[in-house]
Amino acid sequence: MTETTSLAPPVRCLSPTESWYTGLGAYVGYVMEASGHLDVPALSAALQAIRRAYPVLAARLRSVAGHQVLVAGDDSPPEVGVRDGDIAEPLAGFDVDPHDALSAVHVVRDGDRAAVALVVHHAIADGHHGLAVLEAFWSSYTDIVEGRPADLGTRGYPDAVEKILADRGIGDYAYPDPPTGEPAAPAPADLPAFANRFVRCDVDTASLLDLGHRAKLTLNALVSAAIIRAEAAERERSISEIPYFITVDMRKRLSPPVETTAGTNVLSFVGFTAAEDTETDLLGLARAVATRLPEALDEGTSIRRTAMEIRGFLDHLTGPSTPGSVLTSNIGTIPALRSPAGLTLERFRGSLYNKVQDASLLSPVRSDSTYLYEIYSYRGRTTVEALVGDPAQHESAQRKIALIESMLTALPDVG
Repeated sequence: MTETTSLAPPVRCLSPTESWYTGLGAYVGYVMEASGHLDVPALSAALQAIRRAYPVLAARLRSVAGHQVLVAGDDSPPEVGVRDGDIAEPLAGFDVDPHDALSAVHVVRDGDRAAVALVVHHAIADGHHGLAVLEAFWSSYTDIVEGRPADLGTRGYPDAVEKILADRGIGDYAYPDPPTGEPAAPAPADLPAFANRFVRCDVDTASLLDLGHRAKLTLNALVSAAIIRAEAAERERSISEIPYFITVDMRKRLSPPVETTAGTNVLSFVGFTAAEDTETDLLGLARAVATRLPEALDEGTSIRRTAMEIRGFLDHLTGPSTPGSVLTSNIGTIPALRSPAGLTLERFRGSLYNKVQDASLLSPVRSDSTYLYEIYSYRGRTTVEALVGDPAQHESAQRKIALIESMLTALPDVG
């Protein structure tokens, strides 16, 4: 990889929200399972195309005088990693460092099937931003394979949620001036790097939407209720003892609205904890969850404050004061992705890679501090994924996902 020296021009300092993701070196993988002919040079060209269109993807991170600084990259993208193996392990053999790259493409092949992962550092893109880039990536790949230029235009660097809110009169935030001086050395090579495991289930989206229509409930509320009930059953607790939080994309809830790739992590969180008298069946609990979101959005000041102070919120959520919290991200429907003749994009799946940068984060923590889930829909199927951050929790995650699948498959009748 091309080394960026201390003379690389700084773009700006990261905000507190963005910096939260740097210590763990969190990269999100947007994985497409594909069958057919895969053109690896075209994948490399498509990566270069999106790095030109979205220059933040070509940027790098430097630590200078205690600040995380985004510095401009160059036209030399990292090589597309390719290895043979089990496509159920899409990040097997993957390695990247934020000192070198904030985006990459990694391929695991098994015969004519492959898992293609577009990997983006979480500090520069949340899931909604990442999906927009994924769509541009596969569109570029298709154009290149079919002999057309991949012309995506050029965007500016995205803003942090703190700056986006301040520009709309909510809070007071300005990026610090990038400090001068030599950047700190890269993180020690002996710090861990690992791909996280997920346990997942797929259920029929049309059936969920039909039940939601008849019961006047959203898919989000139904799946959230299933997650809460599964967590309560696994822990042998009441549903009133399960603190539940779900992400809210703030982009369209602000005035003026924010274009998807114009912000990095433009998120807030809504919390829900069932009352002692909340109905415990799937529909009754889903109605309680569905009532909470409009209430939270009406409390505009609170949800915006959470967006401004998301680092403190996440630190609190993962601390000992709120053990057993459940944090769910719903990234919605995966867009219809283009692909050339001879290649079928069969399935989307999430992945997460950590290239730890801060040794202080390696102190022992409770494995039950926070349970993470992701919800999305693709090609008529809704997927619920549970992140397994601790191998000791793998069997527990399997039981919970099996229970969620059972609840969302054997749907109740609506009277």
